[in-house]
Amino acid sequence: IALDTTSLNQPVSINSADLTATFEAGMTLDSVQSILAENNQFLAMDAALSNNATIGGILASGTSGPLKWQYGNPRDLVLGMKVVQADGSITKSGGQVVKNVSGYDMARLHVGGLGSLGVVCEVSFKLTPKPANEKTVLAAFDNSESCGDVALSIFNGQVTPLALNVFDRGVLSATGMSNIEGEQYLAVRLGGRPRGLARMVDETIQASRAGGGTTIEIVDGGFALDLWRRISDFGWVDQPPP
Repeated sequence: IALDTTSLNQPVSINSADLTATFEAGMTLDSVQSILAENNQFLAMDAALSNNATIGGILASGTSGPLKWQYGNPRDLVLGMKVVQADGSITKSGGQVVKNVSGYDMARLHVGGLGSLGVVCEVSFKLTPKPANEKTVLAAFDNSESCGDVALSIFNGQVTPLALNVFDRGVLSATGMSNIEGEQYLAVRLGGRPRGLARMVDETIQASRAGGGTTIEIVDGGFALDLWRRISDFGWVDQPPP
């Protein structure tokens, strides 16, 4: 049985003051983010093909992207859910507030369930304020061992990345930055207020250089957002050969 839930494409409620919101499950992730951006907030999850991926589909498949390093998996953002069972009955679990301790946390059972436990119709999420500023440090390395060691040192150090990803030249080609020489690459997404962000960028650059980084680029703005989108989309769309 194939079900199309894309007609369930409206926001149900948005409480910016409490950092919570409820959306119908057929809304795409991009449309949700666009609505939340009006209040300088966002849903702290990413997924491949976010212009087509629905929040219900993302949760049902249990997929996640690079943002999970800072914000956790999508199931960690779910506060409540409305689900249609196989017999047509509608069940609700959780709620629309962050501090909800009544009953079992049944909503998260549906995350990764591929619809086997019911069809997700509405989801309530906890939201996150958007970082005041963002920058991405992209470093190239001659081998995967050095790249991996630096990634671990950054992840376990004082810097708190929004996202962190290690990839090879095939992925780099898909990002449109194939002019950077190297064999392995590390992208570190950082966010915060200007002074704190500058400190994290400097520490990330120093760690990359100390670990054998041969070329280091700093990208921001729309170019950085496009970089992370292409990283998330890699493998889900046809890619030209590197």
